[in-house]
Amino acid sequence: MNDFITLPHRLLAKVTHNLSIGQKISYGYALSLSIAIVGTVTGLIIGDFYQTPAQQEKGNAQYEISLLYRLQATVLQARTSQQQFIYLVNQPELLKKEYSNFSSYAIEIKKAWSDLESYINTKNYQQENHAEGIPSFLKTYSTIPNVYIQQVNTLVEKILSEDVKLKDIQATQKLLSNFSTSRIALKYDMIDDDLTQVISASYQDNKNAEIHLQNVLKARFWLISISIILSIIIATTLAIYTSRLLTAPIKAVTNVAQRTTEELKFDILAPVMTADEIGVLANSFNKLIQRIAEYTHELNLARETLESRVEERTQDLSKALQSLQHTQSQLVQAEKMSSLGKLVAGVAHEINNPVNFIFGNLTHVDEYVTNLLSLINLYRQDYRGTDIEISEWIEEIDLDYIYDDLPKTLMSMKVGANRIREIVLALRNFSRLDEAEMKLVNIHEGIDSTLLFSQSCFKAKYKQLAIEIVKQYGELPPVECYAGQLNQVFMNILDNSMYALNQKYNNILKEQLETNFSTITICTELIENNCVRICFKDNGPGITESIRTRVFDPFFTTKPVGDGTGLGLSISYQIVVDQHQGKFKCLSVLGEGSEFQIEIPISQKVKSA
Repeated sequence: MNDFITLPHRLLAKVTHNLSIGQKISYGYALSLSIAIVGTVTGLIIGDFYQTPAQQEKGNAQYEISLLYRLQATVLQARTSQQQFIYLVNQPELLKKEYSNFSSYAIEIKKAWSDLESYINTKNYQQENHAEGIPSFLKTYSTIPNVYIQQVNTLVEKILSEDVKLKDIQATQKLLSNFSTSRIALKYDMIDDDLTQVISASYQDNKNAEIHLQNVLKARFWLISISIILSIIIATTLAIYTSRLLTAPIKAVTNVAQRTTEELKFDILAPVMTADEIGVLANSFNKLIQRIAEYTHELNLARETLESRVEERTQDLSKALQSLQHTQSQLVQAEKMSSLGKLVAGVAHEINNPVNFIFGNLTHVDEYVTNLLSLINLYRQDYRGTDIEISEWIEEIDLDYIYDDLPKTLMSMKVGANRIREIVLALRNFSRLDEAEMKLVNIHEGIDSTLLFSQSCFKAKYKQLAIEIVKQYGELPPVECYAGQLNQVFMNILDNSMYALNQKYNNILKEQLETNFSTITICTELIENNCVRICFKDNGPGITESIRTRVFDPFFTTKPVGDGTGLGLSISYQIVVDQHQGKFKCLSVLGEGSEFQIEIPISQKVKSA
């Protein structure tokens, strides 16, 4: 058995010795597929060879039955038409019409008889086994239809050519009635009886043909299945031989490499079994082992001088370590500055809103104060100083000093507000979040840090409001993003959610507070297309559809003047969609709460320049 397996293996090795690996794989696959295809096609051809005659036999049997039925139908129609003549003797027009029908039936009988004779003379019919006896039937009644039709034609034409009187009608009817019982008519009637037997036998032939066809189909199925299985077995065997042919040299080289690394013996060489790439690899590996042996000898000789060289390298490494520590300190400092920049960016955003409100209202205050001072000046021009109380009050508040100092005070407030705006702008420029580098970060850590910072701020802002934070974190991989910008998005969403919960808190009755808990649920999950979804859902009052469709519009806000600028969610939308190629959705049901959904890819695509 082993010799039987080894012989073809040696033969293949000899044939493929000088072939490359790619050629061996290509030829092996081509030969395996060719065997499978040839075996399958051969099975199909042999199966079709037996199936086609069986299908032809089935079709011939059905065609034969249709011819016999057609002949039987026309024979019966002609006989029925002939019997109608007896009752139409006294109606010449109807008699002529019925005779015309009889003539048509006679033509159909001759045509069907001729088609049946042609069919039994075909090669297919003569080669097949039939038990219905059609040739014997045709031979027995070969002259009967023509004689019957000829006698009916003679009889009817004679009746139509004579002017049948009323007294002759009964005689004519008797003549036709006697013909219906004549010898030729009775023989004609026997055609139908014998046809019924022939058709029954034809049905049996059709049934036998159907059984034969089913047997052929089963045999065809098994033949094709066996041929496919044999082809697969042969192709698999050939593939195994080809695999062994490819893996044997690789295993030999691998064994030598393992022994060399484990035993550290450099006198073991790999056998060169083929002339392909693996043979070249084995030869190169042998040269490498020889070179390693030479290098090992040289290393042993150089070991005596190694300590001095190690000392020199140690000094170099000490200098490199000092440089590395210095660089590390710089990186730590840079990281601290980066964290400080993120904190400053959040503080700058929070300071900017009230400063804008103050700076915007200072212009109106200046105008109002100028108008009031002008009005007081008009009153003083008309005032004669007769009211002692007013005069004393003017001296007490030093009205002239107020006239002089109040515009200066307003001017200093403008300068101070403007200075704050400049400081905020400088802080925002210092933070440079838009220029930050994308990094792989833990989204959950960003959410937690934002919650830690936001809760302390919001507790001071909404002192009476108790909010429960529910975290439903999924398993998320590190996400490539701008961490500071995403934290800003989280902060803005939490700000809006807590504001909505505070509005709900202020609008419900005190006795309902115990059953209406304020909750913010934060969910994260990994979704399809390598994206993560972050959801912030609150049970606040919710918003209408008209407001929901505009929440991301710049400067759109439902908060009172001074509570918001309408830029938080707009900026957040730009961060998620533009900076991270993600999706930002707002879902809300009035009276049930709102939900913000963030979807961003795990890995950002490299933008084209």
